[in-house]
Amino acid sequence: MNPEPLTVVLSDPEATHAWGQRLGQVLQAGDLVVLTGDLGAGKTTLTQGIAIGLDVRGPITSPTFVIAREHPPLGVGPG
Repeated sequence: MNPEPLTVVLSDPEATHAWGQRLGQVLQAGDLVVLTGDLGAGKTTLTQGIAIGLDVRGPITSPTFVIAREHPPLGVGPG
């Protein structure tokens, strides 16, 4: 079964966080949530809300910056 993608438009970070929390409360093991959007679109804010709804421990930070982090070479190499 391939459900149709869901698009939700939220007015501000507080609404995004609250919607994420509600989503987290109904997610079940095996559910898949895929978030896409430009930097600053609210993916991390939504994920932080989902984490509260799932009652997870630890800080939720944006993985975008880890993926985009540059590690310059120590010697000769791509730079």
